[in-house]
Amino acid sequence: MAGEVSRVLLERPPSGPWPDLLPRVGGGAAGVAAALALAVSILGGAAPAAAASPPVAGTQLTLSLPPPAKAGQPAAVTGSLGSGRGPLARAAVHLVLDGAPVLTLQTGPDGSFLHRFSRDLAAGSHAVTVWYHGSRPLGLAPASASGTLTLLPLTVTLGTLPALPGTRFTVDGQPTEAGADGTAQAQVATIGPHRVGVEAPVDTATTRYRLTRWLDGETAPDRTIRIFGDTSVVGTFSSSFLVPIRFQDGAGAALDPRRLSKVTAIGPGGAAVDLVPSGQSAWLTLPAPSHAARGQDQPGRFALATAEFDGVSVANRGDAPYVAAPGRPWTIRLRVFSVTVQLRHPLFGWHRERLVVRSDAGIERTAEAGPDGRAVFRDLPRGLYDVTVQGGRLGPGARVQVTRSQAVDVTVYTTPEVALGLAAGLLAILGIVALAVLTRRRGRPSWRPARPAFAALASGLAAIRKGGLR
Repeated sequence: MAGEVSRVLLERPPSGPWPDLLPRVGGGAAGVAAALALAVSILGGAAPAAAASPPVAGTQLTLSLPPPAKAGQPAAVTGSLGSGRGPLARAAVHLVLDGAPVLTLQTGPDGSFLHRFSRDLAAGSHAVTVWYHGSRPLGLAPASASGTLTLLPLTVTLGTLPALPGTRFTVDGQPTEAGADGTAQAQVATIGPHRVGVEAPVDTATTRYRLTRWLDGETAPDRTIRIFGDTSVVGTFSSSFLVPIRFQDGAGAALDPRRLSKVTAIGPGGAAVDLVPSGQSAWLTLPAPSHAARGQDQPGRFALATAEFDGVSVANRGDAPYVAAPGRPWTIRLRVFSVTVQLRHPLFGWHRERLVVRSDAGIERTAEAGPDGRAVFRDLPRGLYDVTVQGGRLGPGARVQVTRSQAVDVTVYTTPEVALGLAAGLLAILGIVALAVLTRRRGRPSWRPARPAFAALASGLAAIRKGGLR
C-alpha cells in the first residue's frame, strides 16, 4: 500500500567488489524507477562500458491467491522467485493491484514472498500482478505472474418484529423492501460504518405500526451501524388494529350498547383498555415484541376485565378471550340471560296473568303470560331473582338463581280455586270422621234406635279427643 516502505535489492555482480546495497525509497512506480536508476548509475560507473554481460538465464515467478472470501476477511498473496541456479533471495518483486503499483516486496532466503492485503479492500474482482525486472549483471531475465483476487460483498439482513411485509429499508441510501416474511437483504462492499434506515408501513383505516426500537436498543429510525461481516438488523414495531366489537348475551343475541357501562379489557402485559360500547369498535395496541420473542409467534391476547349491564356486573375477569389481528371482530358474550316462566293452573287452566321478576340487586321486569301460559324475561343480568304473579292470584311463586338461560314452572290459584280446594278438604275430613263413627258402631245391638246424624258427628269428635280411632 502507498506509504509503506518498499525494498529493492541490488545484487552484487559476480566479479565486482561492491558490497550489497539496500536503499530505501518511497513506494509506488516512482520509487521503483528511482531505485533502478540508482542501480544503473552505480553499476555503470564501476564497470567498463564494453564489459561483456553474462548470458541471460530464465527466471520463474509464481503467484498464489486465496479462494473467494468475504470482504474484510484476511487475504494474502504469496509466491516465489527462482531460476535455474536456484531460489533468488533478497530480490525485488513489484506488486501491482488493479493496474496501480502498490509496493515492492523482497524475497526471503528461499525466494518466497508474502503480502497481506488490507481488510478495507472493497468487494469485487481485483487484478493482481507481480513483476521481477530481471538483472543484467546476474544474467537473469525479467518475469511476471498474474491472478484475480475475489472478495465477496457482505450481506445485511434487515427484518421486523412482528413480520411486516412491505416495510421499506435503506442501506447507505439504497432502498429495499421487506418480503412476505418481513425481511429484506442488502449488500455492502466494505467493512466499517454504514447508514441504515427503516420506514414503517403506511397507515390504513384499520392498522397502524410504529417503530419502538431496534433489537440493540437504538430507537432512531435512521442510524449508523458498524459492519465487519454478514449481519442482521431487526426493528421492533408496536401494532394497533381497529377491531369491530359485538356485545351479546349468553345465548348470542345482540345487546343494546346503551345499557352497557364500565366495559374494560386487559391486554398483553396486563395493560388496561377502555372499551366504549357505543363506538362499535376500538383500537387495540400490541406492544413491540421483545428480543426473546424473535422467531416465535407472539399473539396479542386480550380478555374482558369488567362490564356492567343496567348497573349490574355481568363479567368475570378473563371472560371473552380474544387474539388481536387485522379485520378480526371481537365478540363479547356477557353474563346476561333469559328466563322462561311457565304458569300451571291445577283446576281451570290458563288465565291471562302478569308476572314480575325482582333481583336482590334491584332489577325488576314484568311480562304478561301468553295464551299458552308462558312468559319470557330477557336481558336479565346474572343474580338471584324472585318470580311472582300480580293481581288477586295465590301461589308459592319461585326463587331462581340466574346463571344461565333456563325455564321455571310457577303454579298459581284463583279465589274460586282456593275456595273449592278448601271445601274439598273439609269434605274429606268429614268423610273420614263419618267412616270412624260407622266403624265404632259395628257390633252394637240392632234394636237400639239410630241417633241423629249430628249426634253421630259429636260422638266421633269425642272419640277423637279421647285418643283417636282404634
